[in-house]
Amino acid sequence: MSVTAPTAPLLLTVPQAAEALQMSPYTVRQMLRTGELTGVKHGNHWRVPKTALTTWINQHIYTP
Repeated sequence: MSVTAPTAPLLLTVPQAAEALQMSPYTVRQMLRTGELTGVKHGNHWRVPKTALTTWINQHIYTP
């Protein structure tokens, strides 16, 4: 019998993505609606791929 460690979800809810980005869920929803952040919409619910968060963060790194 093998035991596997639980894996983190590949898709995050808006509140989870907002917490990861330290933003409000409202701001994350606006970013999803405008296309600034990539997401998947299923009915009325958005899901944000973890890779989209990494991409957004990398695009917004400030280097003087």
